[in-house]
Amino acid sequence: MKTTALMTLVLLVIAIGLIGSLIPNAEAVKANSDILWPTYKYSNTRTGFVPKTWNMSKANDFTIVWNFTANLCITSEPAIADVNGDGIPEAVFDSCDGYLYVVSTLNGSMLWKFKTGGGFVDPVIADLYGDGKPVILSAGDSGILYCLSGNGKLLWSIDGGFYKGAPVVADFDGDGKLDVAMGSVDGHVYIRLGNSSIVKVKVGDFNPGTLDAADVDGDGLPEIVGVEGSYIHVIDYDKGKFIVYTGNIGHRLISPPALYDFDGDGIPEAVFTTQDNYLGIYSFKEGRVINIVKLNTYETTSPPSVGQLWKNGPPFIVVGTMNGLFIYYPNLTLYKSFKLIKVYTSSPIIADVDGDGHYEILIGEENGQFDIIDPLKGNETFNVLEWVYVTGGPIMGSASIADVNGDGIPEIFIGSRDYRLYMIEPVVSQSIPASNTSVSTTITPVAPVVNQATSVITHEKTGTINSVKTIGLTQGIGEYKPSINWQIIAGAVIVSLAIVFAALIYTRD
Repeated sequence: MKTTALMTLVLLVIAIGLIGSLIPNAEAVKANSDILWPTYKYSNTRTGFVPKTWNMSKANDFTIVWNFTANLCITSEPAIADVNGDGIPEAVFDSCDGYLYVVSTLNGSMLWKFKTGGGFVDPVIADLYGDGKPVILSAGDSGILYCLSGNGKLLWSIDGGFYKGAPVVADFDGDGKLDVAMGSVDGHVYIRLGNSSIVKVKVGDFNPGTLDAADVDGDGLPEIVGVEGSYIHVIDYDKGKFIVYTGNIGHRLISPPALYDFDGDGIPEAVFTTQDNYLGIYSFKEGRVINIVKLNTYETTSPPSVGQLWKNGPPFIVVGTMNGLFIYYPNLTLYKSFKLIKVYTSSPIIADVDGDGHYEILIGEENGQFDIIDPLKGNETFNVLEWVYVTGGPIMGSASIADVNGDGIPEIFIGSRDYRLYMIEPVVSQSIPASNTSVSTTITPVAPVVNQATSVITHEKTGTINSVKTIGLTQGIGEYKPSINWQIIAGAVIVSLAIVFAALIYTRD
């Protein structure tokens, strides 16, 4: 009997080991330098600003290096990384033909594809488990969020009505593991925590679309920020649960807002555009719109971007509309506009792609034209376009930028509704090996215009991650609905049965 009991205990240890294998790597999260363009608009704040400089001489021109043709339109923004460990970065994007594609940046050849449903989604690449092996996260018209290995193996999936936008990856609960959040058509935000458990948070009646992540309340942890209808929501992890704070903008919002700290207090503000053609700035600390202007356009469907136009300069807000591209100071005074540019859903990317030391604006137009704009030149009647390429269909996604071959020269990736993904490269006389340098983002803060006084809500938050947090939004209902993780439950049942069985055997002895 004792021999049988010993065997039972051995089985118990094996069961525990199997359960452990079901749970992701619990090591501390670490960055992967091979992820060159990880997420929509480059960062979780969705500013579209790329502070890198390139060790290259001034570009004289740009050229198409290769293009890849899918079976239908490409509306997503490519993510760029070496996902399979072969030393060559890949471009990862979704197509309206229903597939996610992984293409070699060396020559544009397809390595593999996976059926996600495709559509108006943007993939994300992240070192989710801190093991140096990037994974690919993407939804699609299937409504399912997929997590794929760099070789196309399905690691896990969540069926939650995820039909558009991009997931956001950050450590929301402060446990040292990366979490994944994505908005659903059912008005919930699904959060897959680092321990594999899934939480559903109710924010409203509509799909919040692409989400942001940043510390907007000063507690030391990133919050999830999303817009839904006319509301802006902040999902905050506090004392073991997620709480929703909500502010009403009064205008139907375009997802996602850009988060930028204009006043230098360490808390970003949200820059938003609306479907009725407004541009505004929302203060999380004060819980209200602190400035808003009417755009001179008949249609706005693109989210804004924020960044510097020259080295160590102030931040500017860039908005694309069907009646022009507009550049605003942080106080929402117009700096410059380019009226001949017609933008549908492509959001501006701000980056130095020609090596001249200041930043260009990269934007796709409704007529299929891809523009590289020098914003320091030109005026309302004369657009100074450094380079133009006309594709065969409207450009609805944004550009991605990465030095994929280490020559110090950035490559540009853009998809079009002509079914093609293009890789574009500056033409320069010489380049210097890349050193991964970046432009200082130190700015002289320009405070937005404040229209009225308001109270600020403060309260203590326990734990080692912070002291005091400040947020002025009204706390919503914040329905907290943890989903069932059947893997963990099944494992727990196995362990319990083994323990009971061993106890019965010893009792018989």
